[in-house]
Amino acid sequence: MDENTFLLGVAFGLGIISIPSPKDIFFIKMCVLRRSLFRMAFFAVASDAVLIAVGTLLFGMTSGISAVGMSIRVLAVFYIVYLFFSIDGKGFSEDAVERDRRSGDFLRMGELSLANPYSWIDTVIFLGGMAAVSTYPVSFISGAIAASAIWFLALMLVFGWILSEQMRARVYNYLPLFAKIILPIILCVLVIEIYSILKES
Repeated sequence: MDENTFLLGVAFGLGIISIPSPKDIFFIKMCVLRRSLFRMAFFAVASDAVLIAVGTLLFGMTSGISAVGMSIRVLAVFYIVYLFFSIDGKGFSEDAVERDRRSGDFLRMGELSLANPYSWIDTVIFLGGMAAVSTYPVSFISGAIAASAIWFLALMLVFGWILSEQMRARVYNYLPLFAKIILPIILCVLVIEIYSILKES
């Protein structure tokens, strides 16, 4: 393993994964509720690892990176609009399965991680694409996965353990407002990126 490439993967991984996303908002919700913290963090990191590996394989076998990136961004626009209208007063969307809260939590995290086109932009396109062109792809992927672990463990530590019960309650109450602010920003960025790609082509 190349140490410099690993550190590069950590640096780029933290820079990209730490950008606020729907997945982060839902994970924070789980942290303030203290529900399945370690398993939820493991699931979040594992999903990033899978998507980064998929991106590395995808861009290692094809030269149509721009076409793939454009398609994912278009899908992400529709998905972000769907998420915006699914926000309710209890937090960032209701649990998927009310009868089994734990299953509902993991189903929702699975949707926001693996089935979320916006999440694919960070992991499949950016990190996976960078790993594909790296001289030491395994080292870069390992660094990016380590960055994901650092990020989600830090969120878990702050919102799940360091904050007092009163502060966690305040964070939980403000999550819907935060989502309503961040999702339109994400949507605007996606539209600008799509316009830029179309203009260049």
